[in-house]
Amino acid sequence: MLNASLADRQKALEAFLGRFLNGVVLQEADVANLDKIDETLIVHYRFMDAHYAQVAGDLLLVRPRVLGAKVDEAFEARNGKERKYPVEFPAATSQGDVIEIALPAGYNVDELPPPAQADTGIVAYQSKTDVTGNVLHYNRLYQIKDVLVPAARFDELRRFYRQIASDERSSAVLKRIVQ
Repeated sequence: MLNASLADRQKALEAFLGRFLNGVVLQEADVANLDKIDETLIVHYRFMDAHYAQVAGDLLLVRPRVLGAKVDEAFEARNGKERKYPVEFPAATSQGDVIEIALPAGYNVDELPPPAQADTGIVAYQSKTDVTGNVLHYNRLYQIKDVLVPAARFDELRRFYRQIASDERSSAVLKRIVQ
């Protein structure tokens, strides 16, 4: 992205968003600290997907985790065999998401996903969903603190990623206001 033009950066971001959403329209995008390798890379973008929520009668189901999955299915594929080698992550990382979803007129929040928190000392995850006015706020933080996980801790790692998977699938429930 460093040597890409603004138009090429936007195309790359649209392609990224398109992997998660079908009707996405990128409205604005900005990259901070791209040329500062000793600072945190920050990508701000705003987009719209008018068909994101799922309708179920008088309810709308909205998954707050719009983009990106932190779960790796490889932790489930063991075929009953005990792991012999450590798990090696590509790098230590800290990834945060702040997502704001404008709620449609005519609906109230009926139910929000509970906050999630898990920390093995090697990997950590937390998320929280709340509502202010007509905006649903979703914040999450995913951290890989150590790149090497001993084979003996594999089952703990699998349980950790199952917690994340559950959180990533959760939805907020909006109920149509009856007048």
